[in-house]
Amino acid sequence: MEFSELPIPEPVQAGIRDCGFSTCTSIQELTLPLTLSGQDVAGQAQTGTGKTAAFMVATLSRLNGKATLEDLIKQNAAKKE
Repeated sequence: MEFSELPIPEPVQAGIRDCGFSTCTSIQELTLPLTLSGQDVAGQAQTGTGKTAAFMVATLSRLNGKATLEDLIKQNAAKKE
């Protein structure tokens, strides 16, 4: 499976491409569709198979759409006006 086939936000996709990756490893292919949809997973695989990258792709994808601290401060200030 290609990373581009997954619902990963473009800024995260760009980072994946910049690192030279395009194809998911087996553990990534099995876990990313679940984690990107908000499900929890537990996986076991050999060192170097991409477990940490799968965790980070899911985490960064989830955080990508969240308001920043600066946005929250501005929203709070606007409410006080």
